[in-house]
Amino acid sequence: MDYSHSVPEKTTDWTSHEVSSKAWMSIRDADLLESLLIGLSKQKKNAPLRVIEWGCGRSTLWYGRFLEHSGIPHQWLGLEHNQSYFESAIAEEFISDPGTRIIHCNNLTGAPAHPWNGGTERVVALFDHGAVAPFESQLISDREVNMDAYVSLPAKWNFHCDLAIIDGRKRRRCTLEAQKLIGDTGIVFLHDAWREHYQSAWPAFKYSRRIGDEWWIGINHDADLTKLFPWHAFDNPASRG
Repeated sequence: MDYSHSVPEKTTDWTSHEVSSKAWMSIRDADLLESLLIGLSKQKKNAPLRVIEWGCGRSTLWYGRFLEHSGIPHQWLGLEHNQSYFESAIAEEFISDPGTRIIHCNNLTGAPAHPWNGGTERVVALFDHGAVAPFESQLISDREVNMDAYVSLPAKWNFHCDLAIIDGRKRRRCTLEAQKLIGDTGIVFLHDAWREHYQSAWPAFKYSRRIGDEWWIGINHDADLTKLFPWHAFDNPASRG
């Protein structure tokens, strides 16, 4: 993988329709996440950057390896609800990555033992809830699937974070959960923010706004976001609302 960081040429239309090789999102949105990780790591200095990612996959592999390649200490907790997808599509790459551990969380009666050793580490907490597609009219019963453990595991591990990335199931609930885990300085990054049923969680934050193609950012403090993102992060009509 080429982890070099490039800045696109300036243009008046920043909506990118191609899918990034880094994550299952637009090229611009994937690059904005990379820029944010760099900016947050500079604020942390030598302390590990702590990241929660609800909905892991290609992005977990790319950004975890990017941070490692860049010499940035980090603790990355990825939570995946669909064990079948994980095992069929991406498990082999995770297993071959010496910096990543997989913890199976099926049939939990309580949180598993806290996994962190204090150094750089990537942990995937894997749940077996199936595909869970509550937005499909023929699968309306999926809304009743109990995913409490998937949502609450970071809090049970007392895993407060600098960044919470929400790109899996139960996004509204995960957004509200993340608000309590980022403290006064952390950031919540929600993907597919155009979906209206996620937006009821936004008033829980002191400041929030759309950025990029499909991102929304929420924080519990006042901040100058221009210090964390390149100029083009806000150069899109959807980002101005």
